Amino acid sequence: MSRLCPMAALAAALLCSPSARAEILAMANYESKPPEALKAFKHPVAGQTRQEGIAIIDVNPASPNYKKIVETVPLPP
Repeated sequence: MSRLCPMAALAAALLCSPSARAEILAMANYESKPPEALKAFKHPVAGQTRQEGIAIIDVNPASPNYKKIVETVPLPP
């Protein structure tokens, strides 16, 4: 009987609470090309430096941010 009350309270809280919007996120590491590789392009972007980090991407098809990078975490070189 003592276990039933906490479980019933938890079930009631979950059923009565507003539905939570769950995010479905993915993480991908990225690395820009080194300056030597950028020289191979006909029109390289001037002033671009090498970057490395982790991109957090929204992969929830129902989300308005689907397939967009929602945050980046830069890593030290």
